[in-house]
Amino acid sequence: RKERKQKRNRLGECQSRITVPKRSIGEVDELISKSQSRISELQNRYRSLDIALVAMNEAILDTNKGLGSTLSQKVGEYLSRLTDNRYKDVIVPRDLSLETRTDEASVYHEWKYLSSAAIDRVYLALRLAVTDILTKDKTALALFFDDILAQYDDKSTGLALEFLNEYLNTSGSVSQIMFFTCHNHIADRAKNIFDKVNEISL
Repeated sequence: RKERKQKRNRLGECQSRITVPKRSIGEVDELISKSQSRISELQNRYRSLDIALVAMNEAILDTNKGLGSTLSQKVGEYLSRLTDNRYKDVIVPRDLSLETRTDEASVYHEWKYLSSAAIDRVYLALRLAVTDILTKDKTALALFFDDILAQYDDKSTGLALEFLNEYLNTSGSVSQIMFFTCHNHIADRAKNIFDKVNEISL
């Protein structure tokens, strides 16, 4: 009797722990089926977006080869040298809202998503490329730069000055470059890199 009583109490405890499922097996199967359908739908959408992305990039490249191809090519060449080959693929739309990408990136990014220093170098490359086009078979121009290297680090400053010195001596587009700066270290670097420098302090 004592043992039966213990078993009965134990049975009651076990029964109290048993709860009725909120959903039937049929309802669970239906949820699984809906989830699988949703997964399949999202996978198809992802594949479609991936195909669209590839097509858009190809269209961008085709556009780049058409209108503005010369400008884009020159900007890319100059930007590559200004950034030590980090950036070199450039697209120049009609509104000049440049897009570029690194060697590692698969898509182009608009200029506004770049760092301030990178933006400065992109538009410096653009200015030089435009100068080349404007002065083709014409008189060389003088370039005026107002503290364009203020946001560059030491390495970038050196690369930019060395490139500008070479550009001045070989491009034929520029007769002289005038730097305006309030940073002594930039002036000192320029004096060490450029072949001939006239310094005016105000």
